[in-house]
Amino acid sequence: VFSPKISRRVCLNGYDALRVWVTLEANPLVTRFCERPAYLDPLENKPSSPCIDFWVQLRGQTDGELWLIEGSPVYDRLSHDGEVPSNLHGLPVRIVYQSYLAGWDIPLRNWSKILPVLVSHRAYHDELLQQMLVVALLQPMTFHEILEAFSDRDATTVQAALFALLIQGRA
Repeated sequence: VFSPKISRRVCLNGYDALRVWVTLEANPLVTRFCERPAYLDPLENKPSSPCIDFWVQLRGQTDGELWLIEGSPVYDRLSHDGEVPSNLHGLPVRIVYQSYLAGWDIPLRNWSKILPVLVSHRAYHDELLQQMLVVALLQPMTFHEILEAFSDRDATTVQAALFALLIQGRA
C-alpha cells in the first residue's frame, strides 16, 4: 500500500498490520512511522527473528515509540515468557490490543475508503481549496452540504482536500 503520510510504499505483514497502518494514517498526532523497523534481537539479524511491528513518532516526541500488535510474531515471542517489556531498543513499547482494533471497526472501514482518495489526489494538492474549506467549516456542515457549496469544483477534488484537512487535524 502507499502511505500518503510518509509518501512511500509500506510493506505490511498481515491484516492486523494493515488495520494499524490505517489508524496511523488517520491519527493527526502521528507525524512519522516505519513498518517493521528492526529485528527483535538486532544481534540475531536473520529472517527467523521476528520484526518489531511499527516505530511511531507522535507530535512532540523526539525518539518515538515501538508498537507491537497483540498476536503478531514479535508480541507472541515476548509474551511467551510472561509480561511484554515496557522498553525495547531504548524506546517505550505500546501494545495494540485486538480489542482496540475491534473497537475501531467503523472508523477503519471509513478510513479504508478515504485513503485511496488521498493517494490518488496527492499530486493535485490545492492549498487555496483547503483554506476555503477551513473557512466554510467554521459553521457546521454535512458532507453533502460541503460538496454542494463547492459544486463548481470537481467533487473528488473537494473530497480529497477535505480528507487532507482531516488527516492534518485541521477539520
